[in-house]
Amino acid sequence: MKRILAGILLSVWGTWCAYAEIPWNELKESAYARKIQIQAAESRPKAVIPTLLPRILNGEPIKVNIENPYNAELSEQVCDRLTGMIQNSYNAWFQNAMTEIKTQERETEFADIKRTLENGVMIRALCVSKKTSSREKKGADLIVSFKEDLADVQKACKSNDCVGCKKLRRGKPMLIIISFNGGTDPLGHVYTPADIHRTLVHEVGHTLGLGDTYTHDNASDFGSANWETDNIMGATSNELTADDADGLINLMDSWNLKALKEKYASAWQEHVSKRVLEGWNGLDKDENGKPKDRYVMGNSVCKGAAPDPKCPAI
Repeated sequence: MKRILAGILLSVWGTWCAYAEIPWNELKESAYARKIQIQAAESRPKAVIPTLLPRILNGEPIKVNIENPYNAELSEQVCDRLTGMIQNSYNAWFQNAMTEIKTQERETEFADIKRTLENGVMIRALCVSKKTSSREKKGADLIVSFKEDLADVQKACKSNDCVGCKKLRRGKPMLIIISFNGGTDPLGHVYTPADIHRTLVHEVGHTLGLGDTYTHDNASDFGSANWETDNIMGATSNELTADDADGLINLMDSWNLKALKEKYASAWQEHVSKRVLEGWNGLDKDENGKPKDRYVMGNSVCKGAAPDPKCPAI
């Protein structure tokens, strides 16, 4: 138990390994993610959809069950600390997007989502133990399972080179597996508390609907001209970036559009913002200060390097 508590004190900061069923880069992958997610929602309404974003956009709290290695009953202080880690990891995504918007003085342009970004995510957490009843556990949207060390994480994730992963399980809540204490991988890399924090933010990104952008395993699958862009969903950044903000905002637009079309049918265009309808230049910029991407209607992106002829050039 002492090792658990010591690890918790370190883990206010993760690296990564993930089971991302929905790919995300910056180009057509956002459209693909949206298409797959929405098709699944329409054809299998009772199935587990690989994103919690629609619930967040509706202002609903995310119900999280927190597991610890020994299934022990945690103190209120430790439970609050773990809850705070998860809460902060979700809010970091929304705060990052809002910070990028403010830095570029584009608050008026993004007024339609400003409140959502500023409000962040509501988390209702339950620290479970062997004394927790099935009834109390029922209804969770997400389970975050903390393991004591890297070996336990690798075993649970079925991978020898990660300290965390996210899994989808049919008929069950999403699952994030992460280490308290990190460890050393087979190549000798020591995972620090900062790595553990990065892992949690990365895995939370998956629960929002964002997929991996690792260049080493996705380069042949992605058509984006800018797949090498720094972002926390790949292996190129230890913190959230403008590219991550673009990804989150584009998926928010996708789900907001779906909601508007369901609510207003053929009159939906009367209720969508000008930004979404006509498109917006991405927050992520190249070395010359020009936006790398242009996003239109939540599911179409024009690259500065290879713009879609249907979209205005940047």
